[in-house]
Amino acid sequence: MSWRRTGLAAFFLAAALAAGAWLWLRLGPGSPSAFERRLRHVHEGMTLGEAEAVLGKGEYRRRGMTEHAGRPPGDWREIVVEGDTEFYLWRHGRLEIWLGFRNGGLVHRFFYSPRPPTSVVTPP
Repeated sequence: MSWRRTGLAAFFLAAALAAGAWLWLRLGPGSPSAFERRLRHVHEGMTLGEAEAVLGKGEYRRRGMTEHAGRPPGDWREIVVEGDTEFYLWRHGRLEIWLGFRNGGLVHRFFYSPRPPTSVVTPP
């Protein structure tokens, strides 16, 4: 094999490794999901229509953000925000995006991702 072919093969190998590393960092474990990344395009002051253009149709939550959840056990949350805020919810599997609107503009953004379930090991 000539030096030219060896150099070209080494270049393509390095490029393939770099592309693989980039994909691993972008899409591998611990990277934000596409659902979570869409929240980056939602900013304070946006209207509900503008937010739905990015996230899709949201679900109006009459009770707002005063919610308690204990599923799985030990995964408790309580978020209380002023009563004049209207909240909408977007779900993707167990992931949730909450947006709060007051006077027609976005004032609160929340992303919720439950902790992965932990297995309980009992001693023998």
